[in-house]
Amino acid sequence: MNWYPTIKDYYEEGRYSANDLKVFLQAKWMTPEQYTQITGQEPPTAFNKSISFLKRAFFQNKNMS
Repeated sequence: MNWYPTIKDYYEEGRYSANDLKVFLQAKWMTPEQYTQITGQEPPTAFNKSISFLKRAFFQNKNMS
């Protein structure tokens, strides 16, 4: 299911805060780009770092196969 339209509407109506959206970001119900589109803010730094780490780990393992 695509949660982005609902999350965006609720944020614009004031039902969700930027902090609330971090939960959806961590649950992967929205992308970091969508978080930025809705809030106008960069996603949390800790989230960006963990995503970067996971991408590096994934691609290192792919190259070892």
